[in-house]
Amino acid sequence: MLFPRNAWWTASFNTPPHKSESYVDVTTIPEWKDGEVTMLDLDLDVIRLRDGRLILGDEDEFAEHQVLLNYPSDLISHAEATARWLLHAVRERKGPLGGAHIQWLVISWFQRHGKINVGVYRRLTANPCSSLLLTSRAWRCGTPPHVP
Repeated sequence: MLFPRNAWWTASFNTPPHKSESYVDVTTIPEWKDGEVTMLDLDLDVIRLRDGRLILGDEDEFAEHQVLLNYPSDLISHAEATARWLLHAVRERKGPLGGAHIQWLVISWFQRHGKINVGVYRRLTANPCSSLLLTSRAWRCGTPPHVP
């Protein structure tokens, strides 16, 4: 999970066989207190499937909850603007959604399974972070050119 500071979203990144590569929830800004993070899920989700398709999910729930829970207009505006930004960032693989998570997925897979087969390696590295290398003891990922 990625809980960015001062942003209206949280993200999960998945290894195969999950159907989604990334799943980003539009949320209120995460708050940390006593070692815990909390935020409110605002229903909208941006999902990148393994085949590259993008889905903006739960628009119906968002519309329903605007009325049912009396969302303030500024909350609605922030959520909608965040969803638009996320669709662009995920589609274009920008910023924190640009592939930096891949090295951690490979490390996680390797730690759980003790090995990584060629098929899984290719699925994990089929993104801008293609310079994934096995060094003496760890995986590392070259920074894609579009990530600052």
